[in-house]
Parts: sequence; C-alpha cells; structure tokens
Amino acid sequence: MNEHLAETQRFIPFFSAFSCPFFWEGLTSQLLNLLHGQTLELPVALALVFGLRRSEVLGLRWEALDLEHKLLSVRCAVTQTSLHGKSKVHSREVLKRKASYRTLPIPENILPLLRRYQQERGWLCLDERGVPFRPDQLSRRFQSFLQKNNLRKIRFHDLRHSCAGILISSGVPLLEVQQWLGHSTYQTTADLYVHLDFSTKLKSSETINTILEKE
Repeated sequence: MNEHLAETQRFIPFFSAFSCPFFWEGLTSQLLNLLHGQTLELPVALALVFGLRRSEVLGLRWEALDLEHKLLSVRCAVTQTSLHGKSKVHSREVLKRKASYRTLPIPENILPLLRRYQQERGWLCLDERGVPFRPDQLSRRFQSFLQKNNLRKIRFHDLRHSCAGILISSGVPLLEVQQWLGHSTYQTTADLYVHLDFSTKLKSSETINTILEKE
C-alpha cells in the first residue's frame, strides 16, 4: 500500500511565501486512512479539517466540544519554550489575537472519529500513555510517520495550509477562509493564499470575454 500511495500522492504545485508544500485534497483521505487507530490520527485530523495551529490542536479540551450541537471552540493554546537548554510546556487561555478565538461547526464526517475518542473532560490529543502530547513530540512523531510511509516531508503546521488550499480550490471565498483559520486580517489570508485563488481570475477573464462578444 505504501508504494501505491507514493505513486499516487500529489502535492499542490504552488508554494506560499515561506516555500512550504502541502497536501492536496486527494491525499488527505489517504493520509487519514493510514493513521486510522494511531495516536496521531486525532491531532492530524483536527489540523487538516479545522486548519488549526499546532498550539490550538494541543490546547483543545473535551469541554470545548459540543458534539450534540456539532460545535468546536478554540479557546486555549499549548506552546513550548526553551531556555538554557531546558524545555517547558505552557498552557494558556489567553490567545495572541482576538481572531484566534473562534467557534467552528463540526463537519458530519468527522463526528465518528471524535466520538471514538470522546471523554467527559481533559485534553483531546494524548499519546499511548494517555499523556498530553508535547508540541515537539507531536512534530517529531508526525515527521517519523511521513518518513515511514514514504511521504514527502512537510511540517505539522503545513496541515493547516493544506486545509486552506482545499477550501480555496473548492471555491470558498478568502473572507470565509480567514474566519475559519482565525487570521486577524483578510490581508493575512490574501498574502498567504492569493496565488491559489486563480479561479477568480479565470472568472474575471470569462466575464470580460463575454462582454467583448456582445460588442
């Protein structure tokens, strides 16, 4: 299966301002299928589906999810700092930007995954020991998974960009993508992903062409 996946994997042929490739729609379902039942399944799915930052993925607690009404609230972040060779994990309920606080509808297709891991309280993303993932641990595990399955190397954060790319390629307006990702301004979203919004330029070209045909 890995050889077949390597042959069929596709990456969007565009690169953002920071030159990072990301997964295209066709590969995301294969990625999640490979992760089925593994501890990485939930954090990767959350990053891909909701476009969450790593800190937001790890900051999710079950109290922030309302599965009955299909809502997920981003209210907390888990970060990591290093000082004098010592690493420390921080959990904070004060996010850097107001736009980062957001409540998102949960897509129907991801509900079974969330219900499979559901608990009454506590952190969503746990390792095999039942301990919350550390940010650096999650990134290392993700890199190891990609290498093991012969997938092109990307950062965990690029799963967020993959979400944006899929939304934009599906015709979702940049303003709605901004709100989904929690960007502070429309300009931030436009600067990062305007190169993916080529379909709007094609529509403009078709409109002008139609006008010229009438004259």
